[in-house]
Amino acid sequence: MLLLSDGRYFLLPNLDRHIKSKYLTMNVRVSGEQKSESIWVDRLEVKESDQYRQVWSWKQQQKMYKGGGGG
Repeated sequence: MLLLSDGRYFLLPNLDRHIKSKYLTMNVRVSGEQKSESIWVDRLEVKESDQYRQVWSWKQQQKMYKGGGGG
């Protein structure tokens, strides 16, 4: 779940719970397609100092599974 400062929230159904928990208390930026209270995440970025760094992407995830690197 992504909780915004105004109290709204969005479910992130294609992000593994381990990824969500790893960045639970950090400021993040999510790019993806919003449908109602859900966002299908294309990219997850974490704020470090004054910049964002990409830590996960749907494309990278798909490459890993297609290449045999997935569980």
